[in-house]
Amino acid sequence: RDIYTDVIRTRMEKHIFNIFESGRQTASVKKTNPAVCLSFEIELYGRAYSFEAACADSDILLKDIVHPACQISDFIVGKAIEHQKRIGHPVSCSAGCMACCKYAITVSLAEAFAIQDMINGLSGSNKQSIQKKMTRAGEKILKSCIWRAKAAQVQDAGASSQLVEFSRWYSAMDLACPWLEKKLCTEYSGRPLVCREFLVSSVPDRCSAKASYGRTVVDFPISMAEVLMSVCAELTHTSPVAILLPLVQAECEDYSDLQTMYFDSRQVTEILIETIHQHQQRLAAATPVCC
Repeated sequence: RDIYTDVIRTRMEKHIFNIFESGRQTASVKKTNPAVCLSFEIELYGRAYSFEAACADSDILLKDIVHPACQISDFIVGKAIEHQKRIGHPVSCSAGCMACCKYAITVSLAEAFAIQDMINGLSGSNKQSIQKKMTRAGEKILKSCIWRAKAAQVQDAGASSQLVEFSRWYSAMDLACPWLEKKLCTEYSGRPLVCREFLVSSVPDRCSAKASYGRTVVDFPISMAEVLMSVCAELTHTSPVAILLPLVQAECEDYSDLQTMYFDSRQVTEILIETIHQHQQRLAAATPVCC
């Protein structure tokens, strides 16, 4: 989960917007030729970490924000795993466990556009396979006749009871993630933020739908899934949108005008950093103080 390995560094060079931990920048920063390079800090588990947000000298699309959001998310997840181990409640998630791959997976507009691009870039047979899975799942959701009302509850979910009802409704359809093959994610490096940020410290058996008592979900000091949703809403002057993964292709058509809209790189970088701080402060205020 070290986002600064040689493999990830190579991938970074393909993106025009990157996040680097201060003091660990690579040659990618120079290759990016950033017009914007802003510093910021995030406090995680009692320690402050410094970062640099480097954005290329060009306007950017919503989908371009997904990569830096995932970089920060992976860093936070890594620190959360270390913290859970330190306090004696290690994360129990491991390869081959696909319990959460049947949960309702929601993505922001930016992620939806990035996923659509990823699908379009697949080879013929792989593209057709993913599209068929998403179409079948989408049809099953639409046949329920209540998916729009349920999706609205995700956006406005102020009550935990609504989220529980939504989760039960989705789980009852027994829909596996379109990317799931032989109990493994075929697009693990490009998985949505909500997938990256869902970890449990309870035994794996508790994640089963048949479990008699619930799982213990790891709390994060900040959710980049929520951050990215808020950033998209502010940039596009719309309400926060949570899109069910199987409906990404259909929803991208509805928001096609936003898919090709360009944004000033400095404005995007500043909004991203400010939103991270706002969400961290909100979560910190809502989290009871404990040892």
